Amino acid sequence: MYIDCGKDQGEITGIPSGFQKLDMLTGGFQESDLVVVGARPIMEKTAFALNIAFNASNQDVIAVFSLEMSKKQLLKRAASCIGRICRIKMRNPNRCFEDEDWNRFNFAMGVLSKLNMRIFDIAGMDISVRQLRKEYGEGRRMLVVVDYLQLIAGAGRYHQNRQAEISEISRSLKQMARESIVVVIALSQLSHGVESRQDKGPILSDLRDRGQIEQDADVIAFLYQEEYYGKGRGKGWRLVLGKSKGYTVG
Repeated sequence: MYIDCGKDQGEITGIPSGFQKLDMLTGGFQESDLVVVGARPIMEKTAFALNIAFNASNQDVIAVFSLEMSKKQLLKRAASCIGRICRIKMRNPNRCFEDEDWNRFNFAMGVLSKLNMRIFDIAGMDISVRQLRKEYGEGRRMLVVVDYLQLIAGAGRYHQNRQAEISEISRSLKQMARESIVVVIALSQLSHGVESRQDKGPILSDLRDRGQIEQDADVIAFLYQEEYYGKGRGKGWRLVLGKSKGYTVG
């Protein structure tokens, strides 16, 4: 099922994604959910996840575990998303920014300062989540973003068996979501098979190391930009909903 990500607000019961049609289907992401968002590298899955984090209520606690970028790099990406600033300019703002860019940047940093958002670029995910739970209390909803699943190191029990290691990691993410009563959004890579098909819309079999991930996830969605493949100019992101456990799919 395809969802056009036209942005709007709707009445929801869980943590909002900020994308109306997705929120209508899910009612917002519910506590203890494991949500997997798969995409090819060029599809800006990090920016998509950050947009979901920004749309969470100011009363919600957000933890972002960045395993691909440093904390500084992720903050720059976040400011670029909020302020709609060219990412190339963000690499050297003192040289490239014009007055309007600085206005946008200051606005973005103001938005970020009001969010209960913590960014971690080191290991120790489960420990950090439990610490935040203790700090903010059980009454606060919490969203955990993991960027991305295939970069998580396993416990080392499965030497040279990455499939088994990913299965263990997937189970641990679902266990963390359930035990800490948080929403976990785990970004995931897709296989190269997408590129070899005429229809570039992702499907479940494109999810890399999908076996246990498919079992553990409550929601599996694929991020897709038709414009990248020369179709649908200006349509922006589309979501392909691959799995929706306990949600209404229409």
